[in-house]
Amino acid sequence: MLRIPRDERAGFRRRLKALVASGDLLQVRGNRYGLPEKMDLVVGRLSTNPGGFGFVIPDQSESGHERKDIYIAAANL
Repeated sequence: MLRIPRDERAGFRRRLKALVASGDLLQVRGNRYGLPEKMDLVVGRLSTNPGGFGFVIPDQSESGHERKDIYIAAANL
């Protein structure tokens, strides 16, 4: 999609990996990437249920506002 010339692809992949390792870029499902500040991310603890689903229990947010638990369907675990 980006039309990176064949001879530059190895370097491009190395740079992508470096950006992910430094936290400047996040790799999401597959070969997709995003900027952390543009993504609606939640840090927390995953609690699973024997029924196959789970919940993310968010850590206390920086602003001090309480966040509700987030339901995660079995297919998305």
